[in-house]
Amino acid sequence: MANTISNNRISNLVYSQLPFFVRNDHSNFITFIEKYYEYLEQNDKVINRIKNLQRYQDIDLTEDEFAEKFYSTFLKYIPQKDILADKKILIKHIKDFYRAKGTEKATKFLLRALYDLEIDFYYPKKDILRTSDGKWFIQKSLRITDTKIANISNSNLSGLERYIGSKIIGNTSNSSALVEKVDRFFEQGTQIDELILSNINGNFINGELIYTITNTTSFISSNVFGGIINTIEVVDGGSLYSIGDPVIIVSNTGSGACATVSLVTTGNITSISVFSGGAGFRVNDYLLFTGGGGTGANANVKTVISDNSIHPNTYNIVSSVISLEANTTLDNAVYTNLSSSNVNTSISNAVNFWTYANTGPVDTVLILSSGSNYSSKPDISVIANSVIQQLGILGRMDIINGGQNYAKGDTIQFINVIGGYGTGAFANVTNVDASQSNAINQIKFQMISGNFIGGSGYDINYLPTANVVSNTGNGANIIVSAILGTAANLIPTTSSIGSIQKIVISNRGINYGSNTRIDLTQSGDGTANGNVTTITGTFSYPGIYLNDDGHISSYNFIQNRDYYQIYSYVIKSDQSISKYRQAVKDIIHPAGLKLFGQYEYLNESSNTGNRSSANDVVGSLITSKTYVKTGNTININYTSHTLSINSNVILEFTSGGSNNVRNGIYMVQNTLPNYFQVLQKSSLSNIAIVNPGRLYNSNSFLVITGNGYGANATFNTNANGSIVSVIINEPGIGFTFQPTITANGSNSISATFTSNIAYSNNTSGNVFVILRQ
Repeated sequence: MANTISNNRISNLVYSQLPFFVRNDHSNFITFIEKYYEYLEQNDKVINRIKNLQRYQDIDLTEDEFAEKFYSTFLKYIPQKDILADKKILIKHIKDFYRAKGTEKATKFLLRALYDLEIDFYYPKKDILRTSDGKWFIQKSLRITDTKIANISNSNLSGLERYIGSKIIGNTSNSSALVEKVDRFFEQGTQIDELILSNINGNFINGELIYTITNTTSFISSNVFGGIINTIEVVDGGSLYSIGDPVIIVSNTGSGACATVSLVTTGNITSISVFSGGAGFRVNDYLLFTGGGGTGANANVKTVISDNSIHPNTYNIVSSVISLEANTTLDNAVYTNLSSSNVNTSISNAVNFWTYANTGPVDTVLILSSGSNYSSKPDISVIANSVIQQLGILGRMDIINGGQNYAKGDTIQFINVIGGYGTGAFANVTNVDASQSNAINQIKFQMISGNFIGGSGYDINYLPTANVVSNTGNGANIIVSAILGTAANLIPTTSSIGSIQKIVISNRGINYGSNTRIDLTQSGDGTANGNVTTITGTFSYPGIYLNDDGHISSYNFIQNRDYYQIYSYVIKSDQSISKYRQAVKDIIHPAGLKLFGQYEYLNESSNTGNRSSANDVVGSLITSKTYVKTGNTININYTSHTLSINSNVILEFTSGGSNNVRNGIYMVQNTLPNYFQVLQKSSLSNIAIVNPGRLYNSNSFLVITGNGYGANATFNTNANGSIVSVIINEPGIGFTFQPTITANGSNSISATFTSNIAYSNNTSGNVFVILRQ
């Protein structure tokens, strides 16, 4: 550095400071003294240093050798060979740096100065699971109508928005609140204007005027839109109700509300009563259960009334009748009885017949399995012999009115109705009640030669009328109620099913008062009841959690000894922690905390700028490799990779464009010394309907099960509740195979689906493989 001492040097003053005789007699001595001081005034000599002491204290002006003293004194623990920042600037601010030791800013400053690193911080304690730590929020609002600005009606949304940020006051209740935002929506065709409130003081009253003054000229007012149904709480669920049963809202003032039963209890079959036994059944005939929403019920006929009181106990059923066999060749080998006949054989002995015996109306039923999950009583029918049903033999008559003055032996004729076509039925009166003016009290089918007892060809849907032929009697009313194998009326008794658990409100209506109630007497057993609450002014939405804090099965983690604990912190950067660990620990690391590093790699060639990250306490190795994809399998060419099955590896694919395989953390599926194998991750691309099912409703939903996450889909149904289309709302990510799709719906007949995921088109390319060291 050049000498900066002024001309006021000591060497220039020597001559004037010596006595006169010295100056006259000793000129050489004076010269010696001057030269001596000139020497001391040279650079790096004593006088020069003394003269520049204050300048040496300024880091911007000091000599290099003094600057090194500054560095060794004030930057003692900072590795000077790694410093990329200007050391002089660093010295100027080192005091502020030391004062901020242990802070995020100080750490960022240090790593930027040493290694030009941009870093972020993460504190694992933020994601530690803490009980009862959820942030619960209940949003409150006020629904309004008839908005006016400066006493002029204004239905524009822009006018409604003038409420935002203002304080509203109730003209009658003197309540007040701050309007945070406004909302306009339609509910069952009715426009609803809503003010979202905070800082509520007092209770607003239905119908009262609310107002606010936004400035000196704009007076905004509205009327509170109240009296809407808020909740319906079930007090007694009753029984035998079904989903969809209407809930009648009873009120002297309100209108427009609509609610239905949305959830009922389920149960099983405990017993089966015989209301009417029908006709023509046998012991062990099976019962068919339909409807009711449950499954698994099984029963059969235990006993029948086989005493001939309703119809004969036994029928001889001819399997071939003359009308069918009229053109049959007698030597036809198929008809063995006819082909073996001779001149002495009668037709009745030649045709085949079988016996339908021990038959009668159902008397009792045996339950083999009670089933489960029935939400309503199922319908029960008896599965009779199908041949008997097809023959159409009349099997049961019921006396509705016995009339008077009838006699035993009076005949009963059967007259076909329009559409009916049976023949051969005949019956008569077998007993009358003398104590009741000879009213008919017993009747019986009789046989007509060549016909079954009860005839044949009759249809259960077109049963004939019965006419009693008598010379003296009148007023009798007898009906035909069954053909053989039909008309059993069985009533199941169930465990506590159909008890209302939940009622859904589809329209909240208006102007309902505190005396509003519900009527459930028109459905189920009529005993269910509940309480109705109405909104009187401020409306409270169901509370929600603002985040997943304190929630089990959320992103939060159970506290452990090392990483997830309150005294750990993570530095996130694009360099391995091995590069900066020692500097951080020696200079800036807070005592009592534990340091972790997280490596973040930014793919500069990717249009999306995706980052992959992994916890990195010992550094990572990044290597460019090639890959080949076959179907869903990706083989990474990598010699001596040291990976094992189920190891995690970060892959950044660098070729293939928009159709490329997704970047991310993959699990190794297979390994060989010269390659390792992973499965491609993708998104859901299509859901196809195989079987549309039936009876799905608005409460039904799709369940997507696979190793990916985030996929969501809905469906549309027709009038029968069959699924006609599926809409994928969110395709999700991370699927390595087609997920399983199921439709969840109560009382529904299951639909089935197939799914596909969107594999990328590229089959080979380059990939960065990031391995933890």
